[in-house]
Amino acid sequence: MGKVRAKIDDLEDKNDKRILNIQCHGDAAFCGQGAAYEALTLCNLRKFKIGGSVHIITNNQVGFTTQGNDGRSFPNSSDIVKSFGIPVVRINAADPKTTVDSLLKVC
Repeated sequence: MGKVRAKIDDLEDKNDKRILNIQCHGDAAFCGQGAAYEALTLCNLRKFKIGGSVHIITNNQVGFTTQGNDGRSFPNSSDIVKSFGIPVVRINAADPKTTVDSLLKVC
């Protein structure tokens, strides 16, 4: 997100929409690290605003040593963004090719 903000600062037209931040997370990383949530709490401040971000969260269970229902207070790792009114598109990532095809259709 910092790189995107730097590129926006370099543009003459600060409302230029050619730059999009895309991040990929495992489910544990998205809700557990705190970096994503911290970025969300700063997103409307003038020097942090980047005009939006796409976060791709895979339900890979790699970071959890417990079951999801024992590791967080909500069913999905993306539920943490509900307080921000952010839309969430859930796609079954068991089949990588289908996941990529589905993401391309959504975008």
